[in-house]
Amino acid sequence: MKYIQFYNSIIGTLTIVADNKYLNAILFDNQIKYTKENPNKITNLTSNYLNNYFNNKEIKLDIKLNPYGTQYQQNVWKLLLDVKYGNIKTYKDIKELYEIKYNKKTASIAIGQAISKNPIPIIIPCHRIIGSNNTLTGYAGGLNKKEILLKHEG
Repeated sequence: MKYIQFYNSIIGTLTIVADNKYLNAILFDNQIKYTKENPNKITNLTSNYLNNYFNNKEIKLDIKLNPYGTQYQQNVWKLLLDVKYGNIKTYKDIKELYEIKYNKKTASIAIGQAISKNPIPIIIPCHRIIGSNNTLTGYAGGLNKKEILLKHEG
């Protein structure tokens, strides 16, 4: 069963999607629309996490994540979890980290494609990844939301 909770934020309404054990997705207002809420413990924990994030409070991730994706995508998303609040990395940085950690060659474009499929933005902080020339590139919620999140983090 899917559990749904809406969260109003500085970047619009976010839709939190979970099952009985895991957080599965955070959707932007320009993505799939759910019309009814049926929250559970996981969606409530996620809402509390987002409250802390948007209120600049210390954040401890005590939510189990289960993002749907290929093994490659999941490996890339795990690397993003190490990009801490207020920091940024480039797609090239993530590519190099991937090659070191998994001892496999990959391409920056493949890294970018995996990052673009991240179903749990903000918590898996894909907004902290920028182009090699320090430009904002690609974000499921739109570049304006990416910019707002980066400015929020300082």
